[in-house]
Amino acid sequence: MSLVKKRYYFYDFFKTQDGIPSFYGSVKSKSAQTVLYDSFSNSTENQPVCKINHIPDYLQIEYNNEDNLNIKSLNRDLGYAIDLNNVSDINSYVNQQFKKGRTIRRYVSKLESSFNITYKRYYGDIPKDVYDELLQCLFKMVQKRFVQLNDINEQINDDIRWKTTLEETYALIKEKRASLFVIYEDDKPIVISIGHHWGSVFYYVMCSFDIDYAKFALGHVNFYKQLEWCINEGYEIFDCGLGEYHYKKRWSNKTYILLQQVICNKGNILDELIANVEITLTLIKKNLALEKLKLYLKSIKKTFIKTNYKALECNISYINEQDSNLQDYTKINIKNDDYAFLRKILFDFLYSKNERKEDVLVFKNVTNNNTYFFKGKKNMMQCDIL
Repeated sequence: MSLVKKRYYFYDFFKTQDGIPSFYGSVKSKSAQTVLYDSFSNSTENQPVCKINHIPDYLQIEYNNEDNLNIKSLNRDLGYAIDLNNVSDINSYVNQQFKKGRTIRRYVSKLESSFNITYKRYYGDIPKDVYDELLQCLFKMVQKRFVQLNDINEQINDDIRWKTTLEETYALIKEKRASLFVIYEDDKPIVISIGHHWGSVFYYVMCSFDIDYAKFALGHVNFYKQLEWCINEGYEIFDCGLGEYHYKKRWSNKTYILLQQVICNKGNILDELIANVEITLTLIKKNLALEKLKLYLKSIKKTFIKTNYKALECNISYINEQDSNLQDYTKINIKNDDYAFLRKILFDFLYSKNERKEDVLVFKNVTNNNTYFFKGKKNMMQCDIL
């Protein structure tokens, strides 16, 4: 339980500046001194004690009436970001960041050569029906992905939190404080990502993808295209957020400290007591490793999560043209939901054999319902479902 009346997460300031406490006079990027927020005031006396979490230390904060404030700061978490100030183009960055930059570019070219791919960013305007459809699709992608991982995503599992995301994001896109980036295969979304914008800072909020396309490393493709856009648009920071995820470490060239601050006016005995108690409680939690305990309990909880996901088992064999015999096969349409289970098998075939989706015909054995045949321009494959 907290004694503080006003609690903030710093990233909420990306959404609106109306609620920023009057203690803050300006917020700038340390590297280029770009002003993100400027609202100097001579009065903070009516401002209650504030606790602000997750303040990235790549920002420089100036305070209103700083001499009259009691400001207590703690290092809490580690965040990952990409500093774009000395990055000229996406390919030079990829070459610098990865031992084999061509591997990342190959994921992009493989995807584009195998499917009819388009990229779309909704930033400033999006029809409401399109928005609703995309967010529903994002929800299903996240749900399906976490079932595969035998885990629960807290953001979509909390109905109130997800409803808030739905309502806020649409308004923020219209205000150019957020954007929705979508990778389409024909007219089907296969990657959907939400980002927040604050001046020269792009904050990567959440993303998911269609797991049937997993072979194409859509996470890397998404990062490549998003980062390319940010470089071209002159952004200074691509903030990947907190959390030590493998993909963040691979793409990021910068780590930063996330601070926690408790701020109050000097001279108010009760406010200063509350601030001191709040900081003391935080230190106790940190020293007792309660955060690590919470992570441990979460990992234990995960072992009790039971999902219905089961990877499809099959035998794959590649066939020479002279050995192919389609007499007992009938052509099927892979777009039919009855054959949805075959899509990942088809897409893996496209990736491994450099085939294009529109060039591949799929057949079903009329005498054995578990045997299927994939015929591309250059390769043929038989699949036996176990």
